Amino acid sequence: MSATELDELLDRMPQIAAAVEKFTSESIQSEVFRALMRAFGITGETSGDAHGSGTDERVTARAKGGSETVHSAPAKNVPAKKASGAKVKQSFSQDKTLDLVNGGSPSFKEFWESKKPKSAIEKCLVSVYWLTRQTHNTVPATIEQVYTCFKAANWAVPSDLANTLAQAGTKGWLDTGKRDDLKVVVQGENHIEHEMPASAKSP
Repeated sequence: MSATELDELLDRMPQIAAAVEKFTSESIQSEVFRALMRAFGITGETSGDAHGSGTDERVTARAKGGSETVHSAPAKNVPAKKASGAKVKQSFSQDKTLDLVNGGSPSFKEFWESKKPKSAIEKCLVSVYWLTRQTHNTVPATIEQVYTCFKAANWAVPSDLANTLAQAGTKGWLDTGKRDDLKVVVQGENHIEHEMPASAKSP
């Protein structure tokens, strides 16, 4: 309750006391007191402990003729917000067995240069597409291989590469259910084959 509301309440104390005293039940008196507060426009919230011995009861006692001094209720201790969790620190190793030059046709460099990916999500799509569709590899594409593609293309690696891949999954381009078995789905195929070719961007 603010100081202004408290002053307004004290000014109306005689009227409130007269109304409250018409009832003998303390529980009813408390309800009447609260109703009168609302009727007089005093809407400040009051604080009480687990047994209800808050500011409203002290003011009620004063309204009923008691001598207790009215004090503003102390603000409840609000627990400090928990510090947000530290950013996930990811670390990957390049796949030394991955041949980005002769391991596919075209080479990875030729492929990404023709597709001209702009966003990190498109770069993930281009990498997984090349790894799974343009190479001679028979093993599934992994997040480490995508990391290797980023390094080879001299692209800035997202601080949370796993999340960037997941975003490509959310867009419906990739299946990222398993980080060691990344796949391009139909919508991703359509995007890279029909939306990204360099020829489609030419005047």
